[in-house]
Amino acid sequence: MQRPVRQAYLNMIKSQLVPLLRAHGFTRSSGTFRRFDAEGDATLLDVQGSTGSGQHASLFYVNVGVSTSRWLLFREAKYADPRIRTHATAATAQWWARLRVPRQLAGEPDIGSDDRWSISAVEDAEACGTKLCEVLSRDFLPGAKAWLDHYRALELAVLSGTGEDITRLISNRPATSPQGLDMLRRIEDDEHFYALWLRHGILP
Repeated sequence: MQRPVRQAYLNMIKSQLVPLLRAHGFTRSSGTFRRFDAEGDATLLDVQGSTGSGQHASLFYVNVGVSTSRWLLFREAKYADPRIRTHATAATAQWWARLRVPRQLAGEPDIGSDDRWSISAVEDAEACGTKLCEVLSRDFLPGAKAWLDHYRALELAVLSGTGEDITRLISNRPATSPQGLDMLRRIEDDEHFYALWLRHGILP
C-alpha cells in the first residue's frame, strides 16, 4: 500500500533535517542523531514516530538531550553495557526534552501542537521541516551547549566537594526552551545516586 504522506515525512527528514544536523557535526543511525565533542560529551536527537500515525498522517516527536562523558561512563558501569556510549539516546540523557511545535499563524499548514509534530498532506511536509529546523537552530543547539557547560561545571563542583558552587549552579540552571527534565536537579543531596558514583564509585 502506498503511503505518500509517510514518504513525504521521510523525505523531509532526509532533505531538510539531515543536512542541518550534519552541518553541525551530527552523525545519523536510523532515527537517532549523535554528536560527540573532543571530551566525549554527547548532544543527542531522536525522531520518534507516534502510534497515532496512519495512512493519511505522519505524527512524530523530536526528543533531544545531552550527556557528559562522565554520565555515559556511569551508565556503562551501572548496566555493564559498553554499547551505552555508542548507542546513547536522548531519553537516557542527563537532560532531555521534547521540541515543541511553534504556534501556527492563520493560513499556515497544521504541523501539530504541543510536542507532537504532524504532516497530514504531502504539500505540508516542507513547511513542517522548515519550522522544525528553525526550532532546532534557535532553541535546541544553543540550549544543548548551555546544558553541557552547566553539567561540566556541576560535576567538577561535586568532585571537589564545593557545596557553595553546587548550590549556585543548581539555582542557576539554563533557562532553555523547552526546559526539559534535569536528572541532576537534586544532586545537592549527599545521597544522590550520581554524586555517590562521582565521589566514591558507588553504583545504585
